[in-house]
Amino acid sequence: MVRVPPDVPLAIKQAIAALDSASPAERKAAVETLAQTNHPAAREALAKAMQHPVQDVRIRAALMLAKFEDVRAMPSLIEALRNENRSVRRAAARALVTIGNAAVPGLITALCDTGMDMREAITDVLEWIIGETGVSGLLDALRDENDDVLEAVAKVLAEFGGTDIVPDLITALRDEDYQVRKTAAEALKQVGTPEAMAAVEEWSRRQQGGSTRGPIRRGIRKP
Repeated sequence: MVRVPPDVPLAIKQAIAALDSASPAERKAAVETLAQTNHPAAREALAKAMQHPVQDVRIRAALMLAKFEDVRAMPSLIEALRNENRSVRRAAARALVTIGNAAVPGLITALCDTGMDMREAITDVLEWIIGETGVSGLLDALRDENDDVLEAVAKVLAEFGGTDIVPDLITALRDEDYQVRKTAAEALKQVGTPEAMAAVEEWSRRQQGGSTRGPIRRGIRKP
């Protein structure tokens, strides 16, 4: 149940109350009303509906929030990627693409926390986002402190960024944040082109004071 603030317009109060209706049609209409109402309380009600006990309310509210590129829709959209209805899964994927680069950190985290059945769906969405907006969102995710997340970022960058991402990754090798440098090196290793490997060798020599052993062979989990 979504709590109703005392000072909101009556139409919004009625729509919020209708989210708890036993009728799927009334719940759907309530979400649509909130999405079409230009009032901060309506948007907040949609966000709070992410915690609603009824799945169709959560998913419909998330789909509407995504139109505003609101990352608060992320948990319910990721949930919808495993929905048995193919059209719901497709709508959720499209909504995540609408959110764009802002969705990337949450998708990468979900990629690490879900089973194999979900990883393919999440990877497909990431590929779609990269095709629409480029890899800037993935590059931003290089600053995450979780090793599993960083490993996933490196893999996705290498798989979908391809050779086009090599110059950006080489630039990232000089970032002031060591985690960024280390993950960029891992991604370059996975790209594996001569240019990429030469950059990793040079980075490794800088890290090890002239020795090329260390980061190249140890991988992302060990400094």
